[in-house]
Amino acid sequence: MPAKQNAIRKGAKTLKEFSEIKNSVTLPEAVNPNELATKKSEELRQLQDGLKQGWKPIVEALPSLLDKVQVTNGDKVLFEYAIDDAFKADIAKRVNDTVEFLAKNGTEINDNAKAALVNEVKQAYLHQNIGSIMERYAQDKIAAMDEATFRELHNSSPANTAEAKAAKSRMDTSKEAAENELLKQLGK
Repeated sequence: MPAKQNAIRKGAKTLKEFSEIKNSVTLPEAVNPNELATKKSEELRQLQDGLKQGWKPIVEALPSLLDKVQVTNGDKVLFEYAIDDAFKADIAKRVNDTVEFLAKNGTEINDNAKAALVNEVKQAYLHQNIGSIMERYAQDKIAAMDEATFRELHNSSPANTAEAKAAKSRMDTSKEAAENELLKQLGK
């Protein structure tokens, strides 16, 4: 009999421990997926509406922040190019699309996001106009090299005969040299 009593006591003790554990555990409430989806959708809409209201004045002011694009190589500015008014007007027309995009992506309003937006627009301008920008840059480089060569050719000092011949040969290839210089500075 004592074995039966010990077994009963062990069973009662185990049942008591199980009951205590069961009472200490709280089960999650049943969730209605439709209500949860509706609630989350409403929260997202409110967040996006708040972001739209915050971004709209910033994006509207964006064209006034666009003055020039700089292409640099380390600390050295290779060239600057003024952003034209037609591009700024195009940006102004796209305010609502830009605000909608920023809000849908949940882009928080902070200084880094503002700077990134301005930089992204400048990069878009550079990408859109790279052909004419590079052509202008090459023309400027060629003009500078031609002017330097002209000064060497028209040097009035008597010891310039060897220099003049070298300058003349450089004058003939100044366009190619300018293109090579441009590619070298761009790191290609």
